[in-house]
Amino acid sequence: MYALYIRNKPQCDALLARYGSPFFKRRQLCLGDRMELGSYLQMPIRRMMRYVVLLQELIAECSAENAQDARSLRAAMEMVQFQLHHGDNLVAMDAIRECDVNLKEQGQLLRRDRFTVWCGRRKSVRQVFLFEQLIVFTKVKRVDSGPETYVCKSSLKTADVGLTENIGESGLRFEVWYRRRRSNETYVFQAETADVKQAWTRDIAQILWRQASWNK
Repeated sequence: MYALYIRNKPQCDALLARYGSPFFKRRQLCLGDRMELGSYLQMPIRRMMRYVVLLQELIAECSAENAQDARSLRAAMEMVQFQLHHGDNLVAMDAIRECDVNLKEQGQLLRRDRFTVWCGRRKSVRQVFLFEQLIVFTKVKRVDSGPETYVCKSSLKTADVGLTENIGESGLRFEVWYRRRRSNETYVFQAETADVKQAWTRDIAQILWRQASWNK
């Protein structure tokens, strides 16, 4: 429910700004309310963030004797964090443009990060989305009057690729390649941090392992 709320909030904000502001401003003055409607609409998201902080504080107070309580609190915190992250992912999915693939049919969106990507001699900076069944390369498009969108440039089916988890000595690069290994279909990713690189290679490896298990 919270994830869907986060997903729909940008549309709500846009409609409110375009059509509803004068009406709700009059109602605010009539009721003598200090807060605008937009502030009320932001409250559920702020509340979720505060839940995370509260749970972190409670976990920190647990002693070794309260290990079971700490595990329960940690599970609750992970659930709240997942809802926030999932909501942000849904908003990002809705912002992808010019994609000829139905993204809702590509499994769960697992990760989205910015990479420097080489394909052959071509080098580009891309916002990359990792779905269970698809890797989508996009270019960020920023408009002064609205939120940023992502223009789809290309995509790879995860069922068609292999993974080399480490390339070079920087600790930031990995390689995704078509299993037929044609040179112009090899993609080298350079992450901005080692943590991002490790998370992506771990998730891609898990996807490929599951697909291999299904195909046995």
